[in-house]
Amino acid sequence: MRSGLDAGEFHIEYQPIMDLNDSDLMGFEALARWDHPERGPIPPSEFIPMAEESGAILQIGEWVLRNSLMTLAQWRKTTKGADNIFMSVNLSTKQFARMELERWFCGHCTMPVCPRRRSSSKSPSPHSWTILTRPFSS
Repeated sequence: MRSGLDAGEFHIEYQPIMDLNDSDLMGFEALARWDHPERGPIPPSEFIPMAEESGAILQIGEWVLRNSLMTLAQWRKTTKGADNIFMSVNLSTKQFARMELERWFCGHCTMPVCPRRRSSSKSPSPHSWTILTRPFSS
């Protein structure tokens, strides 16, 4: 699996998130996909548990975060009206337990972001984060 990431077998599909009231595009969800050279597409329900078990989820998660946020930055820069779209990225609980998200964003992200813990008691998990992305200025 780790060699698959290095070999370019993984890619990200971007699922649109729409406002159902007025059909406006709000953002995208970044979804990791694995195209194995011999087995073909491997469903996330199969490779995510294997990645969590082996610890490869940390490397895959960083790759998804980095690439999806770089894609978002490019879309905002080159697409008129895309200043306020957002990117949703799913992280596993192992990533929350082992990654220092604030340090990762400050050290690796090329676009302006501000991670913060959700302090609401309504939050489903104490490990929930909101990554606020600021639009690029013209």
